[in-house]
Amino acid sequence: MCGILGYIACSDSRPTSKAFEEALVACSDRGHDATGLFSLSTGIVKKDVTATQFVKKYAKDVTESVKNNIVLAHCRATTRGPEENNQNNHPHESANYILIHNGAIGKSPKMEDYKYNGECDSEIILSYLEKYGIKKGLEEMHDDSMAIAIYSKKENKVYLYRNIGPTTFFLDKKEKIIYFASTFDILKSFKRSTTKLGFNVLDEQISLESTKEKLICISPENGVESSIDIKHKPVILNIYKHRKDSGFSGYQRNTSNELTYCFECKQMKLPQHDCCEKVNVNNGRFTSVTHKINGKETKTVILYRGGSVKYCQK
Repeated sequence: MCGILGYIACSDSRPTSKAFEEALVACSDRGHDATGLFSLSTGIVKKDVTATQFVKKYAKDVTESVKNNIVLAHCRATTRGPEENNQNNHPHESANYILIHNGAIGKSPKMEDYKYNGECDSEIILSYLEKYGIKKGLEEMHDDSMAIAIYSKKENKVYLYRNIGPTTFFLDKKEKIIYFASTFDILKSFKRSTTKLGFNVLDEQISLESTKEKLICISPENGVESSIDIKHKPVILNIYKHRKDSGFSGYQRNTSNELTYCFECKQMKLPQHDCCEKVNVNNGRFTSVTHKINGKETKTVILYRGGSVKYCQK
């Protein structure tokens, strides 16, 4: 679990550096292994320290960053790639994009012709974006868990997308600033409220949660410019006939992204035989396969846990 945070200012107004520091520290509840930010005037600043340490160590960079109309920030909970190697920390950069990511990439294979800077699985997203562009790049990936913010260098726009992880918008209608973060609690330092009939009511501000599997494009000039549906590439399973040992739990370590199932002994296996047919999983929690053994038609259900195939049953 990591935390993402940022804003797009559609006017000359900016949040105070104090409010942004408080939001970044609140974001660290979702990850305290490393902290980082990006703006045009500071570039990427990141280090394997907590957010509380970061806002002290890089106070000038934080103050400078909020002068910009676009800022992205991240608090990391390490999954793959040690935080001591700063290349593994967020934000990540490629030729055309800056990325912050909450989630894990385990189904989509690495691009063979892409030069990765570190070991963090989040860089796999950038490799797909560089090869295919943003929309097609996400659709070429499998349904790995992700809540992401992408800054397009050429367009000077931010793209937000999530399929599992949370993302909350906080719109300041008066100042014309669009804030986003993993949760609303992270954004509380930006809110203004007045007392009406005994209730604290947001003053020309509104909070809402983003829609899953929608790619949202935001520019400083126009605010939200588009909202596009994303359909991920389905996982393909191979179906085989023979297997003696039981079970399979190494799905994320299988770089071919293909699992096999033996109809006769009902176990998962790695590809070894040439007698296979393919099954479309359709990104669900389970799917069924109809097959024939000795001329008799049988249905097998493939079950999932957290996106990984664990076992099959009739």
